[in-house]
Amino acid sequence: MLPYLKEHGQVVVSTHAIKPVTATLSGSSYDAPPMIDYLKKHVENLTLIDADTICREIGSQKVLNMVLLGAAIRTGVLDFSLEEIEEVMKKTLPEKFHEMNLKALRYA
Repeated sequence: MLPYLKEHGQVVVSTHAIKPVTATLSGSSYDAPPMIDYLKKHVENLTLIDADTICREIGSQKVLNMVLLGAAIRTGVLDFSLEEIEEVMKKTLPEKFHEMNLKALRYA
């Protein structure tokens, strides 16, 4: 059960798990494959992204969120477009980061 996910909600997640800070701080274990299996069984609208491989291809793990944001936008459930995000990104990030983040956002 995912109490904060509305009925028919969309989940976009990387297949490569990153241990949450809370698990790290508490010293608890974090076993990603069972969590992915749980999502597969319980989430009707699930998009799994091999974001780790994509980030390696782009050249930086720092664009992980842009990869996932691009995937989320392509599901059609967000009220904004890739072009709108690109425009905001260009206004807020230093120019030297534009190309890498645009690749991540547009990765298909």
